[in-house]
Amino acid sequence: MRYTPNHDIRHYILRNLDNNGSDRLPFVLGTSLADKEANRLEQERKENQRKPSPSLRYDSSVEIIGESKEQCVQFFKRVSGIQRTLGYAGTIRVQGQEPRVGAGALWENYGHIGIVRAIEGDMIVVDDSNWIKGKVTRHRLSIDQLRGFIYN
Repeated sequence: MRYTPNHDIRHYILRNLDNNGSDRLPFVLGTSLADKEANRLEQERKENQRKPSPSLRYDSSVEIIGESKEQCVQFFKRVSGIQRTLGYAGTIRVQGQEPRVGAGALWENYGHIGIVRAIEGDMIVVDDSNWIKGKVTRHRLSIDQLRGFIYN
């Protein structure tokens, strides 16, 4: 079967891309036009498969209250005064399930931490950094959205 550089190459590339998300094409393209087209299609495929960032998942329960270039753990340590090493937020060991003002709130499904600022009935007000890149945000969360707390 004969493939032309402009039309048929796209179908050939799409049929021959690894289905497991591999970065490699299973064949070598010979022309720069084909290379550019393959790279563009591969990038487009990756973008379409990408899991939405947590920063894209915010609604009226999230309020931008400032700016910060700190990661969430750095921000939490600075505002809480905790001196000990915490590591990555996703690996921090939970110390308890009781919310307290000043405690670290660990998100359930993300490696993320914020500081509890207030408890309003069954909702917890948490400030954090980098949920939205470069911003300090305030969340109103139910306890079900958190995996637990760490205390100073």
